[in-house]
This record gives sequence, C-alpha cells and structure tokens, in this order.
Amino acid sequence: MSYLELLNLTREPFSNSPDPDAYYRTPTHEACLHRLEIAIRLRRGLNVVLGEVGTGKSTLCRCLLRALGGEERMDVFLLLDPGFEDADAFVRHLCELLTGQRPPEETARRDCVSLIQNRVFDRALNEGRNLVLFIDEGQKLAPAALEVLRELLNFETNTEKLLQIVIFGQPELAPIIEGMPNFKDRINEYLSLKPLSMRESVRLVRHRLRLAGGQAAERLFSLASLIALHRVSKGRPRQLMRLGHQMLLSLLVSNRRRVTAGMVRAQAARSGGGFRWGRWATALAALALALAFLSVPEATQHAFLARVEAALPALPGWFSAPPTPEGKGGQPHSDAALPASPLQRPSSQATEEASALRAEASAASTTPALRDVAPSTPDAASPVVGTLSTPRDGKPSSTARPAGDAEKAAQPPSADQRIAPPATQAHAASPSPARLAAPPLSDRSGSGNASSAVPLPETLGVFTVPAGASLADIARAVYGSASAQELVAAHNPAWRGNAGPDARTIELPAIVYAPPPSMTKGVLLSLGSHATAQEAYAAWLAYGKRSISVAIAPIWRPGEGLRFHILCPRSFTSERGAWGWISRFSPPADASPRLLPPFDESCLVFHQFTVK
Repeated sequence: MSYLELLNLTREPFSNSPDPDAYYRTPTHEACLHRLEIAIRLRRGLNVVLGEVGTGKSTLCRCLLRALGGEERMDVFLLLDPGFEDADAFVRHLCELLTGQRPPEETARRDCVSLIQNRVFDRALNEGRNLVLFIDEGQKLAPAALEVLRELLNFETNTEKLLQIVIFGQPELAPIIEGMPNFKDRINEYLSLKPLSMRESVRLVRHRLRLAGGQAAERLFSLASLIALHRVSKGRPRQLMRLGHQMLLSLLVSNRRRVTAGMVRAQAARSGGGFRWGRWATALAALALALAFLSVPEATQHAFLARVEAALPALPGWFSAPPTPEGKGGQPHSDAALPASPLQRPSSQATEEASALRAEASAASTTPALRDVAPSTPDAASPVVGTLSTPRDGKPSSTARPAGDAEKAAQPPSADQRIAPPATQAHAASPSPARLAAPPLSDRSGSGNASSAVPLPETLGVFTVPAGASLADIARAVYGSASAQELVAAHNPAWRGNAGPDARTIELPAIVYAPPPSMTKGVLLSLGSHATAQEAYAAWLAYGKRSISVAIAPIWRPGEGLRFHILCPRSFTSERGAWGWISRFSPPADASPRLLPPFDESCLVFHQFTVK
C-alpha cells in the first residue's frame, strides 16, 4: 500500500508546491489578493508584495495568475527567476517573454525596449488587452533591472498604464527599493505578508487535511498538536507544510493513530527548528533547586531566607513568605513563580488537549464572529447549507450542519468544532438603527420584534446562471468570495461542471458573513435596491469595468426583509463624503443612490466584504 492509502488520504495534504487548489484564504492573504486584482483591472501599473520566506508569496502569485489567465482579454506572463547577470540579459529575456521571439545576443538594449514597446502598444491599444507581468523571487532583482522595469512603466496613455507589473519578493528587496526613489514613487500597492496567527495556522492545516481526506483526516491531528505546529513553525505556511508532512510519516513509523503535541515537540527537537534544549536544561535545573529547597526543614528555610534579606537590603520582603506546598487555608501554592518544566506537564494526551481547549475558549470569548473563510468541501450526501430560523425570543440564528443531524444540535461542540469556522454565521437581533438627517432613509431597520419582523430567508432565491458563466464567478459576485462556490454546489447536487453552453437554474443558499467593523458605523451608500439576485446581477454587470468598485450586497433587515443592494463596499463618516464619492464615481443614469444605516446586530449580511 502507498503512503496515502495507509492514511486513507486521496492526495498529498502537505505538498510544498504553490498549489492554487490548496490555497487557504486567510484574511491577510485574501485582502492582498483582492487589492492586487483591483489594481490590475484598473491598470494602476506597479505593485510590490514583500514577505518572509515561506509566508505564501508564490502561492498568491499562482492564484492570481490562474484567476486572471483564464479571462479572454487578459495576457499574463510569469518570470520565476529574475536573477540575471546584467540589465542587458534581463531586457533580452523580457523581450522574449513578452514578444515571443528571442532577440539576437548583439541586439542593443534600446532596441529590445523598442520591440517590447511595439508589442505592448499593439496588444494594449489596438486589441484592447490587459498585459500583466508577474515576477517571483523579486529579491534577486538588481538595481539595474529595477531601472529597466521603471522604463517599461512609461508605456502609458493619459488614463492608464499599458503594462501591469507585480513583484513578489523577500524583505531584502526593500532596501534596494528605498535606494531608488524614482522607482518607489511609481509603486501603486506596497503590501506586506505577515506570518499566520495561531487560529489561521490551525485552520490552514485542517483545510489541507479536509481536502486530502475529509473530516476523518482532520482527526489525525489533535488540537494541542496543531497549536504546537504553529509555535514551532512561527506561523509560516511553508514550515507548517514541512512539519505536517513529517508528522504524518511519524504516525506510520510509530504505528500511532493520532499526532500529539509531544510528537510535534520531539520532531522539532530532532530537526533543531523548535524548542531549544538549553532552555529546558535551565528550567530543569531551576526546578531541581526549588524541589531541593522544599525538602529541607522549615526552620532551615527561614534561616536561609533571613540571611538573603540581610545581604540584599535593597530587596526587603521579597523572601519573607517562604514557598510551601500549601498556602493559607490548605489551598495549593501557585506554580507561577516556578519555571516551566516538562516534569510539570500532564503526561496524558487528554489533559494536554483540555488545556489547549481552555486557552482557545478563552481567546474565542473576546473574538468577534469569524468570517466564512475556505469552507470544507461538503459531502454530496450531506450538503452543508445555512438554515435560518427565528426562535421564541425573536432573535435570528443560523446553523450549519449536515442534513439529518438535527438531533445533535443541542449537544456542545467537540474539540475540533470549537475552532473550525462554521459554514454560515448569523448575529443576534439587537436593533440599534442609525439616525441620519436628509436624505431620508427608507431602508431604516424596524424594531426587530418578532411580531413585526419580516421572516428570515431560507435561501437567497433562484438564480439562472448565464450561458458560459462559471459557478465561481456567480459566487464571487453574489457572496464576495469564490470559496462560497463549494457551498452553492453542495446546495445544488444536480449541478455538474462549472460552465456550459446553456443557461441553468440554481438555488442560492443563505450564507451569512460577519460585516467588517468599519461598516458598522457611519453611513453606507446604495446605488440601487433589487428584489432578486438576478435583477441585482444584471444591474451589476451594467457597470462594466467599474463593477469591481461596487458589490452585490444581499441584506436582510427586520422591518424590510431581504433586498439586494448595489453597494459601495465601504462606509462614510458623513453624508457629504458619500455624495462626494458618487459625484466622482458617476454611476449610470438608472442608478438610484441613497444612504443606508450601518450594519448592526439586527441585520444579516450575505456578502463577505474584505475591507477592515
């Protein structure tokens, strides 16, 4: 049997290749991807993304390359290794990449630039195509190569750049850019990728395991082991993948059924990439001294501490209370003053996971509702959908569970469920409608009482997918996230394929997202309100290239019900700012702009906004 068959996996879960299919959409990476896509579509020119080794730059590059490469009027080019000997070699390679023809070695640099210019002007101006150059490993770019790119950025019209350039590199590129003010001044988006948080690391590993073997594969790692993986890898995806693969091999070698935190620490110690034995040796020595001190008679302890206080007059009273196994009232003495040691750690896996769960629960108690990021691929027999209901107290709620599991709803979540993001989320109804002056707000929420509230929607209605359109395009337009495609497909088992020559009808599930904090204050701007997703989608398409600046926002409010707004994906601090944005944006003549109150706990939002 193969390695994957022994673990009941269908694919390699921890591949170290930049696989777009296994991409996990963390908020940081998703925001970076969104901003880069907007910059490219608006033809803003130069964009730079910096990040430490293994933070996901290459994966982002491949995801963006695949998303844009399939579009009809988009030409994408990828340069994997820009480390050339001199600027002339770099220009010749760019000329071959962009024009498809290798210039002779004796061709002058100026002639190569002219060939590139002719090709770019012909494709961009005459054929109306958008040319995008992706450069990976950007830290290898020499200053002379950056100067060549600056020259290429001069290919522009009065309104837009004709060649879009996106550079992905390590932080070593930053000093080079700082030393070239003319180049830095042309950067449109200067983004930085940070390591993952503990929650993001846990979800990334679980996402990879779900793709490889479903929920059964998730149980190969305990929660405590996932937290240990984050600490050892320091939140770097590449290190997470490497260590996760090693742990699966350890399972096979040791003939065990689940990875524990102890196994992760042992592997980190063997590879020299995690816990350092020097620190443990110091902790063990300190613990040994403390235990030896506690073993001597109490009178000897008092005499020793009295001599220490006499020798250290600047620290009076520090040792006046000798440590004892039990404090006042027979309560156990706190171990906070003693150094951490492996001898103090519980030996059983269950106790270790319980401690990790308590820490996670404490962190979750102060964490706002999580977004629906990268939901797991649901089983066709048990589709995961969002079912909304109104309890007796009149507050909307949301559940996301496989069909037929309703009897388990009252049971507390398991250890794996407490940290895994649910497929759908809703908020409690606690009305606090905003009070705004003219123009009047016809979309103001009602009181939110159960007697006057409009029933919560079971779905977002029926939608006819246009001929040739993909399910990912519809999911991205309606829900603001291509990852919602999996939930939409699960809700429509009859859907086969991702595109077809004929129009097909699907039902849109009610997937609730937590709105960003910035859109829970100020005022929102709607450019049109529609009764169905089909009408809103048609109105959104009418914006053409400017559709990326607005969003289809399905919103449910207690006094109004479900409406599909063409919404500006941001909030404004004042009405004047909102109307000023409209004057600059110049919406179509049939648009009906109006102000809306901000999102509050009384409304449900079925669109994932990426603003902060």
